[in-house]
Amino acid sequence: MNWDTFLNILFSAFAIYIVLLIFVRLLGLRSFAEMSAPDLAVTVAIGTVISSTLLPSSPTFVDGVTVLFILFMIQFCFSQIRLKSQKAKETIENSPMLVMDSKGIIAENLRQTYLTEDDLMAKLREANAYDLTKIHAVIFETTGDISVLHGEGSVSSEVLNNVRRSKES
Repeated sequence: MNWDTFLNILFSAFAIYIVLLIFVRLLGLRSFAEMSAPDLAVTVAIGTVISSTLLPSSPTFVDGVTVLFILFMIQFCFSQIRLKSQKAKETIENSPMLVMDSKGIIAENLRQTYLTEDDLMAKLREANAYDLTKIHAVIFETTGDISVLHGEGSVSSEVLNNVRRSKES
C-alpha cells in the first residue's frame, strides 16, 4: 500500500463515518434496528456500500486491515469525545424515546421513531409481556433496541433518566 492509497482510505473512512452519523441522526433510532427483513437488508446494504466505498476495486488483505483499523480508530475517537463532552454526546447520539407507558401507546412517539404497532407488539411478546396492564414503560433505546419494563412494582425515576417523553423533551 502506498501513501496515496492510505490517505485516500483515511479521508474516505472519515467522510463516510461523518455522513453515516448525519444520516442516523436525521433518520433516527430506527436506522439500524433489525426488526424486519427490510431493516436487516438495509443494514447489510449499508455495510456493503461502506466497504465498497472505502476499499480499492481489488482490495488486498492490508487494505482491508487498514480500513478496519481506521474505522475502529474513528469510533474510538468519537467515543472519547462523547465521554468528555455532554454537548458532543447530545449532538452525536439520539436519546431514548418512551413509546408506551402504563397509560398505553404514545402514538406520536411511535410515529417519530418510525415504529408500527405491530413492531411494538412483537417486542412486547419477545419480552414476555403478556399483560398490557402490567407494562410500566417501553423505551426505544439509542441502539435501536426496545426495552420493556413490566411486572409488579414500580419503576424508579433513575431508570427513566434521559428518556424523552416527547419530541420536544
